[in-house]
Amino acid sequence: MCGIVGLFLKDASLQPSLGRLLSDMLVTMTDRGPDSAGIAIYADKHAGRSKFTIQSKNPERDFQDLPNHLGKHLDCILDFRVNDTHAVVTIDQSMENKFSEILTAFNPEIRIMSHGSSLEIYKEVGLPEQVTQRFHTTQMSGRHGIGHTRMATESAVTTLGAHPFNTGVDQCLVHNGSLSNHNSLRRKLRREGIIIETENDTEVGAADLSNIIKCAKRISKVATNNKIVVEKSTLPVRTAEKLKEILNTNDSKIHFDILSNPEFLAEGTAVNDLFKSDRVLVGADNTQSGQSALNKLVSIYKRWIPDEKIVRTNIWSSELSKLVSNAMLAQRISSINSISALSEYSGAKITEISEAVGRDHRIGDKFLNASIGFGGSCFQKDILNLVYICQQYGLKEVAEYWHQVLKINDYQRDRFFKIIKQSFKSIKRKKISILGWSFKKDTNDSRESSAIFVSAKLITEGAHISVYDPLVSEKQILQDLKILFESKNYTDSKISKLTSRVKVEKNHLDCLKKSDAIAILTEWDEFQQINWKKVKKNIKGKPRIFDGRNIINPKLLNKLGYLVYQIGNGDNTY
Repeated sequence: MCGIVGLFLKDASLQPSLGRLLSDMLVTMTDRGPDSAGIAIYADKHAGRSKFTIQSKNPERDFQDLPNHLGKHLDCILDFRVNDTHAVVTIDQSMENKFSEILTAFNPEIRIMSHGSSLEIYKEVGLPEQVTQRFHTTQMSGRHGIGHTRMATESAVTTLGAHPFNTGVDQCLVHNGSLSNHNSLRRKLRREGIIIETENDTEVGAADLSNIIKCAKRISKVATNNKIVVEKSTLPVRTAEKLKEILNTNDSKIHFDILSNPEFLAEGTAVNDLFKSDRVLVGADNTQSGQSALNKLVSIYKRWIPDEKIVRTNIWSSELSKLVSNAMLAQRISSINSISALSEYSGAKITEISEAVGRDHRIGDKFLNASIGFGGSCFQKDILNLVYICQQYGLKEVAEYWHQVLKINDYQRDRFFKIIKQSFKSIKRKKISILGWSFKKDTNDSRESSAIFVSAKLITEGAHISVYDPLVSEKQILQDLKILFESKNYTDSKISKLTSRVKVEKNHLDCLKKSDAIAILTEWDEFQQINWKKVKKNIKGKPRIFDGRNIINPKLLNKLGYLVYQIGNGDNTY
C-alpha cells in the first residue's frame, strides 16, 4: 500500500490525557479480537495521588471478586469504587509498587509498563503481543499530553502497516508500531507518497495559517516526487488554494494534489470515533489527478469504514463542512441554554423540555443538556472563523447570526455568576466552592472552560474560591486565570492579588469545608456520588448549591436542608 507521512504540527486541540487515550486505543483493538479478555487500566496522577480506572468488556465476570480483593488492602488504598462498567481505585503515589502487586495477585496477566510519561501506561489483558508492542511510548510534552487527532490517525495508519511521522510531540516517529526519536523529515518525505497536515489553533477571528504555510514550504523544498497532501485540521475555505500556490513555487515538475479530510473526533472517544465513524469526509479537485488522489485515500479508509459512510465532495465543501459541523453543535447548546433562562421565569423545567424536544426524531436528543456554557478549544474558535469568513464575503447578517451563538454562551456564564452573587448581600470574603474546572468530564482540558470565566468574576468581586477537579492541576487552574486576566490588561500586582483568593484542593471534601456556597461547574460522575448529608455538617449557615450541570437531585437536597439552584429549573428553591 502507499506509505503515509503525517506532518502533525503542535496543535493542542481537544487533547485528553495520554493514559486515557491509549486506553481507548487498546480497547478499540480489543474489540477486534474476539478472544481478548478486554480489561483496560489507565492511571492519572494528581497532587501526590494516583487514580486508576479499570474498564472491562465483561465487568460482571472480571469485577465479581474485585471489591473483596481491594478491601483486604485498605492500608494501601485510599479509596475505591466499583460499579457496573468500571472500577476506580485511588492510592498514594508512594504505594504504586505495592498496588502493582495487588493487581498481579488479582489477575497475574495485568502488569505495569513504565514508559517515561507522568501518566503510567498499563497493558491490557488478553491482547496479542504484536498489538501491545505498538504502544511503547517515550516522554511526551505539551499541555495536555498527546493530541487525540494525531494519535487516533497514527493508530489507524500504523495498524494498516504505514509509518506516520509526528513533528508535534518531541518529534516522535511511529515506526513499526512504536514511538521513537526521529529527525529525518527529508528522508521520509522522499520515500512516502501521502502527506498529512494539521495546523495550530487560533484564538480569535481569522485562522492563523502560519504553521501550515511553513509546513507546505518545507514540503515543497524537500519533495523529490509527486505527493498527495492531506489537510486534517479545521481550515478556512479556500486554504487549499494557498497550499497549491506555495507548493508550486519551486517551478519544478513535481505534482501536488491537495485533499481535505477533516477529523470528526471527540475528546475521550477519539479512537472509537475514528474506527466507528458516523462518516468520513474527503474533498478533492474535480480533476483526473484529484479524483485519483481521493481514491487512494479512500482505499485506506475502506479497510475499516464501509463505503456508504465515506462522503466524497469537492475540496471547498469539505473545508467548510468541518466549520459548520462544530458551529451547529455549539448552536444547539446555546439554543437550549437560552431556553433554560426562559424556563426559570416561566416555571418550566429545562430537563423535561430537552427530553420532550429530543424525542422528535427530526431533532434528536444530542447536545440538548443545559449548562453554564460550552468550552473546549474548537467551538468558539471555529465559530469566530466562520464569522470572519462571512464578513469577508460581505455576509453581515449571516456573520451576526453565528456571532449570536457566542453571545448567548457569554450571557449564560454571566447569568450564572450573577445568580450566585445576588444570593448574598455582599459576596466579598465569601468562600465559594468550585466543583469542576475542565470544560467537560473525563478530560483535563480546561481551555475556554466556563469555570474559568465564572470563577474569575467571583474573585474579581472579592469572593474567595476553593477549587477541586479530579484531573486539572493547580498549576493549570492558576495559569488559566492568569491568562484571562492578562487578556484584560490587568497589572501583575493585580493578578497576583486576585489569584491569592484561589485555593486548589486535592479532594471534594476538603474543597467543600466551611463553604458559603457550592457551584457545580463540570459534570464529573464523582460529583453525583457526593455524600451531601456528611458535607452539610461542615458548611456555614444555610448551605447553598448552584448546580450548573443539572446532575444533583434537588428534592433530596431540599430534604437535607440545602437551598438549591439548578440551571433551567422553574422549581428552584433559591
